[in-house]
Amino acid sequence: MRRVRIGDSTVMLCDAEPHWEFTPALLQVYVRDVTTVLDRARTGGAAVVTEPTDFNGNQRLARFQDPGRNVWWLFEYGPTSAAPSEAPNELPRWRPDPAAPPSYVHRTIDTALGALRPPEVNG
Repeated sequence: MRRVRIGDSTVMLCDAEPHWEFTPALLQVYVRDVTTVLDRARTGGAAVVTEPTDFNGNQRLARFQDPGRNVWWLFEYGPTSAAPSEAPNELPRWRPDPAAPPSYVHRTIDTALGALRPPEVNG
């Protein structure tokens, strides 16, 4: 993963895993309340990928997939978390022990992206 700062915004880039046949846009946004936003998305027909969960850096994370197959990552700041543009210029350590089994957060995104297929092209 690479992090690029453009003004006061941070853009994060990463490669797809080999078993992800189709990778849509993955959009990460910071919101005031992940539960409220996820509930609104669910009501609007989104498929929940990851329920609100405590995450790296004292934040909360939730994910959903919109009808266009894009996956939204919702982050909510915790009381001691920093915006990516204010954080130290180092990659987050989501799995401090790489030998440990993947967490719920990692399993849910891997399952969701592994199940996606490219849209059929009508020709």
